[in-house]
Amino acid sequence: MTTFAELTAENPNIRVQYDEWRALRAQNNEDPLDWGAFRGHAMAIGAPDPGARPPDDFVGEDYKAANPAWTQRWYGTAPSTTGMAGGMASAPSAPPPSMPQPEPVAARPMPQAGMEVVGNDAKNVGKVKQVRETDFVVDRPMLLQRDINVPLSAVQSVEGNRVMLNVPADRADDLA
Repeated sequence: MTTFAELTAENPNIRVQYDEWRALRAQNNEDPLDWGAFRGHAMAIGAPDPGARPPDDFVGEDYKAANPAWTQRWYGTAPSTTGMAGGMASAPSAPPPSMPQPEPVAARPMPQAGMEVVGNDAKNVGKVKQVRETDFVVDRPMLLQRDINVPLSAVQSVEGNRVMLNVPADRADDLA
């Protein structure tokens, strides 16, 4: 059984990374409790793989009890209704479901300076000005629009000379 505290031994920033990711997911009306999506995000930003199974304290025991399908998906068993005061769910009777493994960060095409940046609606956002460790700067075409910093986790694809974001062009400011 793993906890967030144990995961910090390998990744001291995991709690901040999760909190920021969760807030962005909620803002985009996406499931902020999708461990697989968070795991993919963590690996995409170069953090260590936190594992296929969420830490035991990822959600509270009350949430696990109220959402048995979620608990079954991520822990492989329905929540224990006995001993809830102890704060631990029963051990899974089967391994967690197999999850598609995110492509290693090094194998993914990365944005490069000069590439066109578009939203997932194919509308123009700007051009890549600078690429950094966890984000890149987009130079916007209009004089009144400021440059924006886009996290690498917001990249849906990089093909040819084009970077496609995982949001429409008019929501690119929300990523900054």
